[in-house]
Amino acid sequence: MYFPDEQSIAAAGWHSQEESDLLAALGPTPVGIPANNIAHFKARQAGRRWSRWQAGVDAIAPAGTES
Repeated sequence: MYFPDEQSIAAAGWHSQEESDLLAALGPTPVGIPANNIAHFKARQAGRRWSRWQAGVDAIAPAGTES
């Protein structure tokens, strides 16, 4: 699950994968991943969840050309 920051991961009782990306696969579970707060990407995301953004792309892309 994605969280806005490390503090949110800890507050939810999840474990961080900050020390190594391998922790996301190897545990301990559950593992939270903090969001990357990169300004120009956040601007493009425009407050949308990734799933909603992908659904919008899928809705306008011809079948078989999704990216």
